[in-house]
Amino acid sequence: MSNPIICNVYPDILYSFLSKNGRTEWEYAYDKLTDLVFLEDFFSNQENERDLLYGFYKGKVDNITDAIILTQEMTETFFQLVLDCCENGGDINCLFKNLNKFDYKVESMISTRMQNDEDICDWLRLYGLRIGTTIISITGGTIKLTREMRDREHTRQELDKLGNYKIILNGYSVYDEESLKEYINTI
Repeated sequence: MSNPIICNVYPDILYSFLSKNGRTEWEYAYDKLTDLVFLEDFFSNQENERDLLYGFYKGKVDNITDAIILTQEMTETFFQLVLDCCENGGDINCLFKNLNKFDYKVESMISTRMQNDEDICDWLRLYGLRIGTTIISITGGTIKLTREMRDREHTRQELDKLGNYKIILNGYSVYDEESLKEYINTI
């Protein structure tokens, strides 16, 4: 993986890596999670449909159509919540948690999920790296229908991507706002 480009989503708080398709991982995740064709394909996949209807979410959604509509609506709400937190001077770190409960390093791998009163559609995930104490850099996003990320290929890919970005930033000693700005200026 070549040196990834990091783009500013919200000044000095929220960043995102540039994906292979020329959009940021933030934009790509949003577009994917609101795209009707992607969602139909995703939820129609036999394994994903089984996870949705008979796994953790059994009884919370009745069919794929409901899951698609919920996913689109909650994605818009979810992404706006993150941006609102940035705009209102909130600490977006409170929206994210460490993927590994023992990983408290500055550049820890983190994820956030959409939650609502009924825990419906809390399968949405954004993944990123915490840089310093106040910066999050988004590495991707997906739908997680199983307990562990390693249980399904699409979540394993997000975990691998997250790990690869972490290795690269560690290699460039990116660990706080100042070193992030230096890295961005050298790319």
